Amino acid sequence: MVLDWAIGNEMCEVARNKEDYICGANSNCSNLKDGSGYRCKCKKGYDGNPYLKDGCQDIDECNEAEKCPEKQICANEVASHLCLCIKGYHKVEEVCVPSRSSLTIYLAVGEYIYSMSILYD
Repeated sequence: MVLDWAIGNEMCEVARNKEDYICGANSNCSNLKDGSGYRCKCKKGYDGNPYLKDGCQDIDECNEAEKCPEKQICANEVASHLCLCIKGYHKVEEVCVPSRSSLTIYLAVGEYIYSMSILYD
């Protein structure tokens, strides 16, 4: 058995301007193909009941297992997330690589100046 249903009998464009429009915050309205009403769906990055006022809530993508690659931590954002490098690493083309620090030593002997750079982690 297939159940096909819709809200009202207007298209989204008309329904949005009425007091009884039911799609809540962070949801999208979509017209039925036959033009006999509309349905609501939570926007990407949100989950819940799109027919309630605040029914679509932000998904914390960081709660999903292994959301970010190795050497990165997840930072939740509204409807999205960021993968940030852990301390001591920086991004090069979306991959975290070890950060290197350097120390430069200068030595003056007479009229000559010598420099030596030491790289360390």
